[in-house]
Amino acid sequence: MEIRGLMIDAARQPEKLETYKKLIDFANEWNYNTVLFRVADDEGIVVKLDRVSDLICHLEPYSKKELRDFVLYANSKGIDIIPEIESFGHTNYITNSKKYAHLSDMDTGKYANFSGLCPVHPETPGLMKEIYSEIAEIFNSKYLHGGCDEVNWGGSGLSKEALKKQSRSEIWSSYINSLCEQAKKLGKEFIIWGDHILRKESGILEKLNNNIILLDWEYSSVDPQSLLDTVRPAVKKGFRIIGGPALGWCKWGPRPGKQQLYNIDAFSEAYSKEKSSEYLGIILTNWCPWRIIANSLFDGFAYASVSMNEGPSEARASAFRYFVETHYAAKWNNNWAEVFSMIYDITPSRPPCSKAWEHPFLVCPWHDEKTLTAMIEERNQIFPNFAAIESRLVLCESTVLKNIDDFKSFRLSVKYLKHIYWRNSIIMKAIENNSDLEIVINAIAEKDETLLSGIKKNHDENRLEKLPNKGNDQLYYIFGKAALFSKQLKQNYKKYRKIFSS
Repeated sequence: MEIRGLMIDAARQPEKLETYKKLIDFANEWNYNTVLFRVADDEGIVVKLDRVSDLICHLEPYSKKELRDFVLYANSKGIDIIPEIESFGHTNYITNSKKYAHLSDMDTGKYANFSGLCPVHPETPGLMKEIYSEIAEIFNSKYLHGGCDEVNWGGSGLSKEALKKQSRSEIWSSYINSLCEQAKKLGKEFIIWGDHILRKESGILEKLNNNIILLDWEYSSVDPQSLLDTVRPAVKKGFRIIGGPALGWCKWGPRPGKQQLYNIDAFSEAYSKEKSSEYLGIILTNWCPWRIIANSLFDGFAYASVSMNEGPSEARASAFRYFVETHYAAKWNNNWAEVFSMIYDITPSRPPCSKAWEHPFLVCPWHDEKTLTAMIEERNQIFPNFAAIESRLVLCESTVLKNIDDFKSFRLSVKYLKHIYWRNSIIMKAIENNSDLEIVINAIAEKDETLLSGIKKNHDENRLEKLPNKGNDQLYYIFGKAALFSKQLKQNYKKYRKIFSS
């Protein structure tokens, strides 16, 4: 494969550049040659630009020099850093600015969770030209990724008028073609996400410049043939394709389940069998780092590397053993084997992006009266046995001779999963057995505080101080709320006692 890549979702959760350099070192060691670096999303842009200074920036943006130095570091390790700058959807970093609010094109009747930049506003092309120009000064890759996934557009007066004269596919393709031309003038080959073109809207492909590279992200499929069938019409028209499986996406919390290994394998099998030059390779996506413990998913990246380079059969047979022996310099044994078998087998998915039949879902730690009451009222709760995994990791730790901090991050993610289920189970058992709940709450509060200290340490060592998202899927934030609430329960048990007797 020409491209064997990983993705850094800096646009969602910026991390320290030293943390990213560690990933670059890992990528080099595991035969990756590309990293897709997400520069901007709805949450903000991660670098302060000079000529376009009114964009919504993350609270602690990198300087252009810092990013240039990071790119050069990656290049020295044989890694090409491709910047991704959202240019159509996911553009609140532009439209949430007072200066550019008039460029918002959201259709409030559709896809309310997604944003859109007006493709027919006369200011839009010039703005994107300036942004691309500055980004190109930082990143020396021959590629520039323009985003363009999950677009919600057509709500502005200008777009409504344009849609009376042209079809959606005509406006869509015309705008994307203009972005491609801007990238070309900068000496860049243009990449976009392929969801709208390949999977959602008919008519765009026929009008699109076939110099554009389509990155086909699809995270549920485990069928190589269906992946090839989806992109074949584009390949026949001369488009080049990059495959985009996922390790982490909105279906998962701190850890992905086995389905994602099969998703990776499906892309690896599909793209390795196609010898046509239009199939450029694979970039493994991994979204929203705020859902995970930093540096805890190296095993998944290792699996993907083996799958891409040596095939799915070899990955399933030996990837985790090779990872343990190489990354941890540890001797493989039954405990390690059981850890990696169990962690992918029992990890539950999150409800927003899961099918109803995939229940039970990953729990969110209760963090106020409402969520605690809801947990108590839920019947037939199932508690995955993360304790069994953690007990095996305790035995494995003494065998780790290298990258011990990465092992501790992995173990911390398992501790977290074990703990959020333990909090629920110990309360339910106490209620069932009519035990002293005040003692139980005290124990929970103490363990919450200890675990939060470990999560905070991991965050402070690897991530920037400010939290870009404060939602229920932000692990550090939501568990901080959970620990604070259990402390309040401990200090004022009589005040909250009614929750347990209702």
